[in-house]
Amino acid sequence: MMSKRQERAVRTREVVLRAAAETFERDGVNATSLAWISEVAEVSKGALYFHFDSKDELAEAVCAEGHGRMSSLVRDCCRTGAPALEKLAKLCRDLVRAVRGDVVVRAALSLVRERGVPRALHVDPYRNWCRLVHRLLSRARAEGGLGGGVDVDTSTALLVSAAMGVEVLSRRDPSWLDEELLGRVWETVFPAPLS
Repeated sequence: MMSKRQERAVRTREVVLRAAAETFERDGVNATSLAWISEVAEVSKGALYFHFDSKDELAEAVCAEGHGRMSSLVRDCCRTGAPALEKLAKLCRDLVRAVRGDVVVRAALSLVRERGVPRALHVDPYRNWCRLVHRLLSRARAEGGLGGGVDVDTSTALLVSAAMGVEVLSRRDPSWLDEELLGRVWETVFPAPLS
């Protein structure tokens, strides 16, 4: 059981991470100062420095937190007993919702694109997505869930590039994060509807 002081420290860290994600996403890392993040978070500079020694450390923490949230979606989806193609469809929807609704996820993806994969992350979320899509499509093929004319490698390339493109385009126009659009893309690639 956590003490009140530990609970307060956890809450402060969460508030600082969210404020950093908001400012990194809006202004970029280079234009953001720790003083501005502490002001947005409404915490003292001392409270911010208690958790993070530098802006780089804070950027890495935002990346790690965003990656953790995306990984949690993947784990939850892959634990189900659903067919592989259904898992992939659900995961695509869940990730669209996460990018649309979670500033930490958006900032993490943006930071990885801008600055590369931070040391603390150890994995490239884009490469992981590509491997996961390929693995799920390969399982769908083995389960008989893909039509005979659907090529796993080509479909992987198309889905991954479409997902990356939508995420990048949504930076300027959030309407790209539309589940109906996702459903139409899905139906174009696969004969089965996005359920």
